[in-house]
Amino acid sequence: MTTRRLERVNGLLQREISRAISLEVKDPRLSSMVSVLRVETSPDLKNARVFVSVMGDEQEKKRAMRALRSAAEYIRHATKENVELRSVPHMAFVLDETIEHAIKMNRLIDKTLSQRGKSGGGTPTVEQGELADGAPKDG
Repeated sequence: MTTRRLERVNGLLQREISRAISLEVKDPRLSSMVSVLRVETSPDLKNARVFVSVMGDEQEKKRAMRALRSAAEYIRHATKENVELRSVPHMAFVLDETIEHAIKMNRLIDKTLSQRGKSGGGTPTVEQGELADGAPKDG
């Protein structure tokens, strides 16, 4: 369970790590778009998992993750200069593909719905006075 303080620290670190990656890290392997989605800090504030999304193909993702892992200490020190914490946690970068998975799912849903429209099946609707399974509503 995360405490309110830990949630605030996670939000602060997320903003500062994102800033450091976009403005201070000058690694050509980070040419693709990298977004810091969330940070999960351990209760003792010694370690943090930084979940990032990288837009691009598999090779670009691998290059970006290698760059982030090699720049982790630099990012930690850059973050330390801009936050008022006794110590900034050690960072482990984790690739999070949730956004890409959601985009793929939306495309599949759109494709299915458009195919139904072409075949005349249409989108099932619930008429007033019926339940979702088509049975009449009591009352």
